[in-house]
Amino acid sequence: MAVRCVIFDFDGTMADSFDVALSIANRIAPEYGYRPALPDEVDRLRTCSYPELARELGVKTHKIPFIAARVRKEMQQVAGALRPTAGLPAVLEQLHTRGYSLGVFSSNSRRNVEIFLRENGLESFDFISTASNVWGKQRHLRSLMRRRGLSHNEVIYVGDETRDIDACRALRVPVIAVSWGYTAASRLQLHEPSFLIDEPTQLLSILSSPS
Repeated sequence: MAVRCVIFDFDGTMADSFDVALSIANRIAPEYGYRPALPDEVDRLRTCSYPELARELGVKTHKIPFIAARVRKEMQQVAGALRPTAGLPAVLEQLHTRGYSLGVFSSNSRRNVEIFLRENGLESFDFISTASNVWGKQRHLRSLMRRRGLSHNEVIYVGDETRDIDACRALRVPVIAVSWGYTAASRLQLHEPSFLIDEPTQLLSILSSPS
């Protein structure tokens, strides 16, 4: 592949943060007028689209940005305790050694990402880009690529949500969806990612492929 830059989503893809985010979201649920997710329905909810999830939990659409901001703020207290996805640090080091430019693109806060990277000794990243607008991933990714001077065939994106796939398709950027994050593999597959993987080492095989 002609890729020279690998851009990673943060929550769920790099950081094993699902349980922490779920705990915060459940705790603040009464304050924002939705119901907490029950333990025995979490796996099913991971197969839902965002509109379906909002309907299931009774989340008002106009409150979603405020809920997301609150979760980001509270995660700052535990960002240093978050750990990377098993096997990912070694893969990142190999990608760095191979000469790839590595970046983080996230709707989490820059401070949370920086704390996580520092505490876990992940020093191979060339840039961090964050955007708090949970609905504007395509626009922000396009802007990031322009700032970095990257064309669509020089980038590959690694993420765990359907919005990652949809944004990348619109920009003609190949996307590697990961099954270990916030969204179930069955839902990711419906959005037809370029690749769907179950463990980080598969990234190395994809990026070694000639096409």
